[in-house]
Amino acid sequence: MNGGGGALVIGVGRPGFGDDALGLTAARALEPRLTGAVRVVADGTGLAALSAVEGEELLVLIDAAESGAGLPAGQWRRLRYPQDAPAFADSHLRTTHTLAVDSALAVAAALGRLPDEVWVYALAGERFAPETSLSAPVSAALCRFVEEIEADVRNWLARRLPIA
Repeated sequence: MNGGGGALVIGVGRPGFGDDALGLTAARALEPRLTGAVRVVADGTGLAALSAVEGEELLVLIDAAESGAGLPAGQWRRLRYPQDAPAFADSHLRTTHTLAVDSALAVAAALGRLPDEVWVYALAGERFAPETSLSAPVSAALCRFVEEIEADVRNWLARRLPIA
């Protein structure tokens, strides 16, 4: 899939692993809402979809993070990469995947495949065990989380459209 100069939204996660499915769930909810210059991909690792980012102007990654003192379950943060890279090292933003999101982004950046704007939305979860569903705090936050991502992407799109 070739980039089209718009935005690529990638939901990262593992289905059936509780809150780790959050990125996939959010991406699936966003897919019918964001069309046109936005492509939405629900991908287990996000790595395959990163190969399709070339040519896009905005990359949005959606993933679950482990809850902690700085980010209780059900709360989220939007980070910019690489500007907020030190925040990825915070314990409450640790990934639940084999390859951390910041590591995947660093590899893509080294290969020259990242757009100028990269946003990572991390929603803190508390349940990551196999054969579990989303936790109550994540389920309660999901609708507002998706709405915020949609609004941010729409605002970005509006800013880049030429004024008639």
